[in-house]
Amino acid sequence: IKMLLETFRELLLFSPDQKTVDQIKQISEGILKDYAFTPVFYDIARTGRKMWVSIYFQISAELLSVQDVHAVNHKLNAALMQDFPDVCCELVLDTEDF
Repeated sequence: IKMLLETFRELLLFSPDQKTVDQIKQISEGILKDYAFTPVFYDIARTGRKMWVSIYFQISAELLSVQDVHAVNHKLNAALMQDFPDVCCELVLDTEDF
């Protein structure tokens, strides 16, 4: 029954359990704060063995460096892969307030 429930969650692209979500947030927020990126929304889904993490973020500055986004994305993927080997993380600039 537990396997069926987990499979059902994956099929409908539900978020993983709260412990996993909290762990992902803790890891990523530590990296994002070094670059003044403020996370506003996490979209986390597991499909089979692969976990997909999209982090929507805002910045307080008027300019955004492509090198910073690339560096943060690389650090996030490296840090998250230590705990979740099949993770793919992406950063998405939240433009709602622009």
